[in-house]
Amino acid sequence: FVRVFSLNTPNVVLLSTIQDKLGDVSGFAKHVALYLTQQVKFRLGAEGWCALNSQENYSKTLEGGEPLSPSWEQDCTALADYLVTKEGTNVLETIHILISSNPNNLEVMSSVNICTTLLKISDTFYSLPPLFETELDPVNSLGTAVPTGDSGMDSLPLPKLNTQGKRDKLAQSLKEIFMIVFSNPISLKELLTQDKLSRLFGSVTTLCPEYNICWLKLSKQALSCLSSHCINIEMIQYIHDKHQIQLYLHNIKHPDMSPAKTVDVFMTLFNLLRDSSRISNSVLENFRCAQGYRFVSDFILGLEEAATEDSVCLEAVRDMIFLTSSLTYCGFIEINPEERLDGDPWQDSEFVLPLPSKSGLAVRNRTAFSTLGYLLLSCKTEQLSMLLLETIQGVYRTDNSNYFILKEERTLCSFIEICEER
Repeated sequence: FVRVFSLNTPNVVLLSTIQDKLGDVSGFAKHVALYLTQQVKFRLGAEGWCALNSQENYSKTLEGGEPLSPSWEQDCTALADYLVTKEGTNVLETIHILISSNPNNLEVMSSVNICTTLLKISDTFYSLPPLFETELDPVNSLGTAVPTGDSGMDSLPLPKLNTQGKRDKLAQSLKEIFMIVFSNPISLKELLTQDKLSRLFGSVTTLCPEYNICWLKLSKQALSCLSSHCINIEMIQYIHDKHQIQLYLHNIKHPDMSPAKTVDVFMTLFNLLRDSSRISNSVLENFRCAQGYRFVSDFILGLEEAATEDSVCLEAVRDMIFLTSSLTYCGFIEINPEERLDGDPWQDSEFVLPLPSKSGLAVRNRTAFSTLGYLLLSCKTEQLSMLLLETIQGVYRTDNSNYFILKEERTLCSFIEICEER
């Protein structure tokens, strides 16, 4: 199948070619998806496969707790080794060709939970051991130590020297498959039906060794694709009922999560907040009730001093401020400026109050803007003050109505009042 059909062929031509040669391939598609699931389950074992369903247990495993099974690390490696073999590569490429040529094939594959299987693969690879170019205590085939002098270590042949390259290729292959699968509403339907969407939220916020970060990116990509292309009222209701935003924020407060990683994970959450606000304010409200804006403030102020000397911390602060300012434009309900009041100095009888434009840059989230104002009044360094002033000024300038929508915030007036103290 892989030899006959090529991914380099345009999808329309590919579909036509497959139909001409094979006719209906839905049964074949289901068989391939089931075969992949069986191969994954076989290599992880029944215990590891079932234990993957528990986000709590899996998170503890990654944080140094008990493994999901006695041979968990070896099982993870065995799965990775299988998927980079010719057989494993052909299975993945066949799935790629089938879902690229005809999105309806994914519906058939979903009947055997292919989306859940793909997520389990990426989750499993979080636990892959690091690959070393050399061994600290290499041994020969007899089990005796090899000398580590000039004629020892340097001349020792390295087994599976190209393993990293194969894993990089595997990650790229899975990335392309994830992009197609999780941009299709069928994947969301499966995750909601199987109650696996919460697992995806947990996977995105799970601590992962740096050398396995490419597998974490797959989970982030899956959630971002669902958010961008598939989000609907059912997904929003699921997020609300399962308290996913509260749990997401709880996880990214982990003390071992670096500032850069925190911002990276928060960016995925921002995408969800933005995309969901086009349908409902529910997720934004969940974020507010879960003290999301308080988290943003604490994060930025907590890095204020470090950002004056550490470029990484400064970049994290800049990014978080940018994301917060972007949230000011997110909201399902348009906000109009209040009618003019007697005594407003800029208004005369001929003044026309500007209404929000259709550019998408009118303020729809006062709470996000209030967070910027709070930060401006709370920060102590000139560097952070200037960053916030520039950001607030940018919000005012993006739409003529924004100043009037935010008039009651009195942000600049309050800042001017404390300027002498600064």
